[in-house]
Amino acid sequence: MQGPPVVEGYCYQGAFFSPHHFAELKDMYDKQLLTYETACKQLPKVAAATRLGVPRELSTLKVFLEHGKPGKKRKRNVSERKQLERVVASVSKEILSTMKKEERQGKANGTLAPKGVILYFEGLDCSGKSSTGGLVQEALEQAGYSVGMRQYNRPPTAEQIARPWMDRFELPNPDVLFDLTDNSTDDKAADEDVRIGLVWDRGPVGDFVYGNLNDLPLQTKEKRYQEFRDFDRMCREKGILFLKLLFVTNRDSIAKTLGKRLAQKKMARDLKTWLQASGGKDESFEGLDAIEAHIDPTDFIAFNNYERNLRIFSNIALNTDSEANPWVVVNTGDRFAARKALMQSFRSHLELFRTGGKHCSRCCDKTDAEHKDAVEIDGMMKSKFHMTWRHSIYAWICFMGLLLLAFIYAENTDWTDSWYRVPTKYNITDLMNADDDQIVAFQPKPNGKAAKDTKEEDEANNNVQVAEKKAKTAKKDTGEAQEEEEEENGDTKDKAGKKM
Repeated sequence: MQGPPVVEGYCYQGAFFSPHHFAELKDMYDKQLLTYETACKQLPKVAAATRLGVPRELSTLKVFLEHGKPGKKRKRNVSERKQLERVVASVSKEILSTMKKEERQGKANGTLAPKGVILYFEGLDCSGKSSTGGLVQEALEQAGYSVGMRQYNRPPTAEQIARPWMDRFELPNPDVLFDLTDNSTDDKAADEDVRIGLVWDRGPVGDFVYGNLNDLPLQTKEKRYQEFRDFDRMCREKGILFLKLLFVTNRDSIAKTLGKRLAQKKMARDLKTWLQASGGKDESFEGLDAIEAHIDPTDFIAFNNYERNLRIFSNIALNTDSEANPWVVVNTGDRFAARKALMQSFRSHLELFRTGGKHCSRCCDKTDAEHKDAVEIDGMMKSKFHMTWRHSIYAWICFMGLLLLAFIYAENTDWTDSWYRVPTKYNITDLMNADDDQIVAFQPKPNGKAAKDTKEEDEANNNVQVAEKKAKTAKKDTGEAQEEEEEENGDTKDKAGKKM
């Protein structure tokens, strides 16, 4: 008797990994630790080159690890980073030029360049939201925006639940600028021309994935979708660019990221021990504590719920999308390509903002109010690929038409005639020696039965040519003999005449 089906894999931190995904995690973990060990061996040299000393936070740890990588990989990373820096600088210059154009034309603040920007980072765990979306934040900061962050990765409080759903998510507001950045002042907040950026780390969609909103009836979810679209439209009316970024990736990439974060957690503990042994203070460990907290059991739970979470994210993006401000879906399977594509999409959204959300004649008449009922991604895919009787008839008609064309082609094709003819090769020497009416050619020797027939034909042709040559030679010899006889006869007659 056969037992129950057996699934092979590995369990770690409450998550189940297939052998392939666990191998990806372990391989990345080992590579990161090897890089760290190599960099530690060169610590004096690295410290002198970077002037950062022992890493105390994630940004300095990444710089430190770069010096432990092989030279070729390090050069490639530096080249990619320079390319991205050029793209970021180009986008920031474009924003600054738009601001100057707005000022020259005497238009109100936020008419061409947004006076406020919301960068909404949403998507799968371990998909590179902060590192990839941070490029847009850099472009805004270089353009003069004061950028702050709000984290909505915790469930709402009882007070927030009693209020309207979207009220707990903040807008960029100059009056609360000192809450957004550490270096802001009240004088700066009073400036009406200040432009503010606000980063949402998670947001409304997270309530569906990590909360209980996805379990609500469809009609209730439709109300939440409409609230989200109303908020999007309100941002456009207030001159605020609401950039909605949905980060997705494959499970292989998530497994690698988990391995990398586990290695960074071990590095942080090692560095903390190192600093404590050297007499460091507790204040210097805040950045290392943040590295340790960068990975927790919820990341492993999310790995097991990959398909469910991806489906819910797709449903929300499908039902809250709009022509005037579409979602930007970023696939971070290839981080470098994803970052370049993200900056290009940011450019497109800035252009869309300048044109007032009208990017083509078809879409100009569309409004967010003309939104269809809520749909699920599974139902949409089923209806998209559902075969109806009309599709079946069209398929049969096309198939019969192909058969008819094949029949017509077969009837009008001479199958005895070879589709490929071997080119004739001429022997130049024989052509020069032969008469004008004689053509001598080399024919390549084919294979099989045709070779015998061709050989016999060649022999017959050669025999004919030899016979013709013999005949011509005989004619020439006969003509020369007659001339000699005539000459001899003439000599005899001359001699006889002299004697007489």
